[in-house]
Amino acid sequence: MTSTEIKNTLREGTFKFKYTKVDGTERTATGTLNDGLLSDYGATPKGTGTEAAGVVNYFDTDAHGWRSFREENFLGFM
Repeated sequence: MTSTEIKNTLREGTFKFKYTKVDGTERTATGTLNDGLLSDYGATPKGTGTEAAGVVNYFDTDAHGWRSFREENFLGFM
């Protein structure tokens, strides 16, 4: 999947997914980009608003913080 496809899915709700971290370990995460859900968590986007190509930023609902990964490291939704 492309980063755009992943982000569009995350905008629909909260999802569990898996990706490979930079250190090579796999991470299972639960996250969202849904505006309504972000406000429930008190989350606001950080940064400049400029997105890096191929990078997916998401709000981790378990860790209550922003995380990111590269699209080529995405292993799939669960």
